[in-house]
Amino acid sequence: MEELRRQGTFESVEEARTREMVLGRVAALVKKFVYQVSLNHGLSEAAASAAGGKIFTFGSYRLGVHGPGSDIDTLCVVPKHVSREDFFEVFEDLLRNMEGATEVSGVPEAYVPIIKTKICGIPLDFLMARLALSSIPDDLSLQDDNLLRNLDERCLYPSATAGAIVSRFFIIMYQWTWPQPVLLKQIEEGPLPVRVWNPKLYPADRSHRMPIITPAYPAIFNAMILTEEFKKGILTHIIVGTATWADLFAKHDFFHKYRYYLQVVASTEDPDLQIKWAGTVESRLRQLVMKLEFVDTLICAHPFIKGFDQVSYCLSHEEMKQVAEGRISELIAKRNKVDIEGAPDSKTVYSTTFFIGLLIQPKPNISYPTTEFIKLVKMWEKYDEDTMAIYVRYMKR
Repeated sequence: MEELRRQGTFESVEEARTREMVLGRVAALVKKFVYQVSLNHGLSEAAASAAGGKIFTFGSYRLGVHGPGSDIDTLCVVPKHVSREDFFEVFEDLLRNMEGATEVSGVPEAYVPIIKTKICGIPLDFLMARLALSSIPDDLSLQDDNLLRNLDERCLYPSATAGAIVSRFFIIMYQWTWPQPVLLKQIEEGPLPVRVWNPKLYPADRSHRMPIITPAYPAIFNAMILTEEFKKGILTHIIVGTATWADLFAKHDFFHKYRYYLQVVASTEDPDLQIKWAGTVESRLRQLVMKLEFVDTLICAHPFIKGFDQVSYCLSHEEMKQVAEGRISELIAKRNKVDIEGAPDSKTVYSTTFFIGLLIQPKPNISYPTTEFIKLVKMWEKYDEDTMAIYVRYMKR
């Protein structure tokens, strides 16, 4: 715990209170959203007021393991007459007009449709679930004991210390006989006509190298991880006393670890449009990584955890092209907005750059997966070739 405090992994009391305040406002906004949509669908005032709506947090915040600046994964549960289109039209608009809300960005075409925003500086990721109910009561519970069926309690190591649990996790993952899937419970067929992970039926499922399957129905592959981290065995060294907990939190070496990288640049000339465009590109990066894994001579494709935003002030179309291709010169990087005022061909370009580290031998032909990725992101229904750009560049460190 002392090392965690030194690393600044715990949020302040003030930030914790801000999160609670924000969630209270969001809960009220979801009810307002359902009420407004209910009226739009012709429900009476009384029925619209009774339609309810409720939020559930999940992920790191729900588990109590979030840190300063972590986002809050928030599920908005709505009644059956509220559609996903309503979520991305009505609710997103309500968020934009909410006091303290910034960077509101809906990505309906993402693998998991999502709305991202910040409220009073707290980042939130909103998902929507529509239940087959005419109203959502305040006492609604999503708990389902069947999720724990056949799970041996001993697998949770209830008597072990935190360090032992974390160490055991890395050991198990490293020794696991991949591609045997990791299952918390046996995969069950359900009543709905939806696809369930099954390598016997689906070739794409057979291609998964390290499948970790969700315990909730429908079971799907939900992880992209690396054995390299398991091989380090740093926790074993900590347990036996040859390393310290501080070693576990050593800064990453991602940009020195690989000799080759893919640089993916999404750019526009509008700050609001850039949020949506960059979010769309980011949501499809996993597809690029999966396609890269089919390249024979590529051993590993390791995406960095986030993108890098940049605002560039350009004096010519040639400079705009350079920025769109990820080639930002020192001259452009140092330029300010006042430096381009009055210039005839000046433009402001907003770009977000993502990186994928490549472990290869020898140099692979990655033209097919990168071309397919570019085609995929350009299929976005709001894509406009005149105002948006996407560029993938192969780099050597």
